[in-house]
Amino acid sequence: MVFFAVITAGVAGLIFYAAKPTAPHNVPTGSGPSATRPARSTVVKLPTRTSATPSTTATPGPTYAPPGSTFSVSGTHKQITVNCDDCSVSVSGVSNTVDIVGNCDTLTVSGVENTVTVEAARTIGASGFDNKVTYHSGEPEVSKSGDNNTVEQG
Repeated sequence: MVFFAVITAGVAGLIFYAAKPTAPHNVPTGSGPSATRPARSTVVKLPTRTSATPSTTATPGPTYAPPGSTFSVSGTHKQITVNCDDCSVSVSGVSNTVDIVGNCDTLTVSGVENTVTVEAARTIGASGFDNKVTYHSGEPEVSKSGDNNTVEQG
């Protein structure tokens, strides 16, 4: 029985091998300038790739920090606006730019070359190197450590 199956499979293979191509008679199978194009072609649409990341050109609105909470900004080269309502804000990292709208209880800045602007704060602390804090109103209690940190009214 196995012998018969092998012979049948071999004969079927020879028939398929010897068969002519299944291209229509009016379509040339060669290539080059003398070949004409088929009358109909198939176009396969590939799915488009979409990105889940937001555009960097859009300017997001301020982030709200409720009273009594602590809001932290950390990382490098971030630019953010915080709407502060008697909360604490902590900024750490390198070259961040933070604008704080409203009154803060405590503002703490640490790291290197951070720039922070705040309307008003009860206390401001700056540590690290080359950080700049500008407050617009009030007389905050200021503490500084590190090198070349500035806290000034402006």
